[in-house]
Amino acid sequence: ALLLFEGDAPDDEVDKAVGGQAARAVRLGDFKGKLKQTLVLYGPEPEKGATRATRVLLVGLGARKGASLELSLIHI
Repeated sequence: ALLLFEGDAPDDEVDKAVGGQAARAVRLGDFKGKLKQTLVLYGPEPEKGATRATRVLLVGLGARKGASLELSLIHI
């Protein structure tokens, strides 16, 4: 799972694992990082022995301002 606050961009390595779909979903507004928002992305079929992710779950944490680890865990 990739946890993102509103307005955050996904990590480049995670985005690469799903063929750029994470950054595209954020850029196009399909994933905004709102609290409890989720989106499952599917990567390309891995070659035998590859370690690429076949699925990545984006999870929104809401606004960064005022956020804490405790609050994030309570809401998820």
